[in-house]
Amino acid sequence: MESPQFNDLPARDQIAEICRHIYQAGLTTTSGGNLSLLDKDGTIWVSPAAVDKGRLRGEDVVGLYPDGSVRGSRNPSSEVPFHRAIYRARPELRAIIHAHPPALVAFSIARRRPDLAILPETRAVCGRVGFAPYALPGSKELGTGIAAEFEKGHDAVIMENHGAVVGGRDLLNAFERFEALEFAARIEAAAASVGTPVMAQTGPNDRPSSDTWDASQEAAKKPRANSCEHEREILVRLLKRAYQQGLTSSLACSMSLRCNNGFLLNPDSIPCWQVASRDILQLDLDRQENEIAARGHGTIHHAIYAHNPDIQCVVIAPPPHVMAFGVSDVTMNMRTIPESWILLQDIPAVDYGAPGQDLEAFARLFGPERPAVLVQHQALYVTGATPLQAFDRLEVAELSARALIMGQQLGGVSPMDKHQVEALRRRFLAPGSPGLTVSEA
Repeated sequence: MESPQFNDLPARDQIAEICRHIYQAGLTTTSGGNLSLLDKDGTIWVSPAAVDKGRLRGEDVVGLYPDGSVRGSRNPSSEVPFHRAIYRARPELRAIIHAHPPALVAFSIARRRPDLAILPETRAVCGRVGFAPYALPGSKELGTGIAAEFEKGHDAVIMENHGAVVGGRDLLNAFERFEALEFAARIEAAAASVGTPVMAQTGPNDRPSSDTWDASQEAAKKPRANSCEHEREILVRLLKRAYQQGLTSSLACSMSLRCNNGFLLNPDSIPCWQVASRDILQLDLDRQENEIAARGHGTIHHAIYAHNPDIQCVVIAPPPHVMAFGVSDVTMNMRTIPESWILLQDIPAVDYGAPGQDLEAFARLFGPERPAVLVQHQALYVTGATPLQAFDRLEVAELSARALIMGQQLGGVSPMDKHQVEALRRRFLAPGSPGLTVSEA
């Protein structure tokens, strides 16, 4: 992940902003956790001890200089020793995040590591996860144990009966890993509550998105005569909303919107919470170079639009409760309440490699009777005749999945029967019927 606008901020402001994001996302508490950033000159900038994480300011961040001097009016975090130990063990790491997000703490107290074999794309971000034995917070022993795991090549470590710590080449990279690891832990924990988590079966050509695609340079070559400014604003608003609603992590959502003779698409390299209208890519549907240059998710959006002229918006995201069904041996039954089935009908699940193995066949799966497809071990693909309809379907799918999981915990779920479903089909989905539509306020 590269973001010149963010990485150009002073180190203190970077720490304050990421700390606020961690808190707002419910990944730490008012007092919990600490962040640091290692400057080129050897200065360690670290979050202070005993300061509200939800309202941290740049001026609160403390600078620890190589000569031993300290800059700042606050006391540095008491866990600076293990930050120093990690930087010594892995000089290429320039940022560290430690916090107590609930799913990773669950693994910590269960004395287990999340098994990222269920989510290959998260494994590509986080790598192998280490596990450090318990030691007193702030102690030399804690730093020694964590650093030993990082020395093995781990970029993320579960701390026994404590929390988690991740490192990165910069603070955004560390945050990406931290957030992705917590998402994976949530998904595995939810999957275990409804069934048995299943490992992804992958082959050399099985990745849904064979490469991360950032077509910024290609898109920049094209004139913006028909720049779709209103549609750009809609896309940006919905990307940020998806993130705020917990439907995706920073970089896991790929959203597009048809415009003129092409489509708009958010770049893979900019976090949802930071994307702006100027960052949105505008791509043509009928240009051959698009098929040559576009890789990763871009080709999937292109194929869905090419084979489905009525689809106006495509969203690819990994809502955690939906993905619990995407990585387990239990099917997500959408015949729960009328709204869920009318909006989404029965959601088919396909193998992890399906989009990469036969993209045209995958694109043809979508249509009026099949607006969403779950790609196992990767993401939910949702379409709509309007951007708000697609977004609504994404939200309804996640809330339905949460309800299914809660229902199982209460003793079991009783879905609507086939006669009730058929009555819904005749009333809401037959030609000329009103359906369920939502419009802008």
